[in-house]
Amino acid sequence: MGIEMELDLFSFSFDPEHSADQLDAALKEVIAQAKRSGNHHSFHVFHQYEGVSLSGNTINCLPELQEKGYLELWNSGTSRMCQLNDELKDWHDPREVAALFRTRAMDVLQRGGTYYDLYGIFIFINGPGIDEAIDAVREEIALDLGIEHARKKPKALGIMPDLSRKRNPALIHEVYNATRDLNDWRAVKAYFETVAFEEYSKNVGFRIARLIPSMYEAVCLAQAETVEDIKFIVPYLGSCWDPKDLEGVRIIRMEDGAIEAAAQEEKEPDEELDDEDWGEEEDEYLEDDIDYEGE
Repeated sequence: MGIEMELDLFSFSFDPEHSADQLDAALKEVIAQAKRSGNHHSFHVFHQYEGVSLSGNTINCLPELQEKGYLELWNSGTSRMCQLNDELKDWHDPREVAALFRTRAMDVLQRGGTYYDLYGIFIFINGPGIDEAIDAVREEIALDLGIEHARKKPKALGIMPDLSRKRNPALIHEVYNATRDLNDWRAVKAYFETVAFEEYSKNVGFRIARLIPSMYEAVCLAQAETVEDIKFIVPYLGSCWDPKDLEGVRIIRMEDGAIEAAAQEEKEPDEELDDEDWGEEEDEYLEDDIDYEGE
């Protein structure tokens, strides 16, 4: 009575040991495959990346390459995983990755998108200097677009503004006075690290908020010219409510009139939020369902 077995030829090596040349060739192929996968923590041994799979010979060499300390192998569910040592990886040139991001960003903007839409672009490539290179392109684009881009397309600042903040005179005038002489977005962000604001909600009551502008929002605040500009931008800023660490932070208290207005606002719908705030048309580029998640 025989024993039925399922054979996987790719997991079986016909050679008890591979030559140095064979192992060297296999290692080079693994390095190339890791790069094609984006040089992340690990890659799937049997997957294709950019249409390329590891050869059977290289797969047979993987256990010996692991024994030599070049990589690690393990099973994750039904997948065979390979982690190549970082010092052996062929890293991408950050300038090339940044150029790829710029191309995709320009495509989004040229097809009617906004700066906010650029957060939906993902480049699945890992490596030294890549995040910094992409951030530099983001900054350059933010400075080129400036506040005028947000004035024309408010969606550039985000999609869920907290309109109660524009009716908080203490907040608006504090931000206006503090930022009107700041020309650098980094200085604007540094300012918000030193201050917190009292807010009021009928359901929650009083709470303290730390406002956290994005880089583009900070650029817009640095370029703001009037109190109306501040009232336009501030509702879009991210926030952290009731932060624990307020040591050395100035807290700007609400004025009585602002508290009454906040309570009243919860009873009446905001009539100022019209089509101009959200954009009258759907962005044309979204209709094409374009995938910007990388190769």
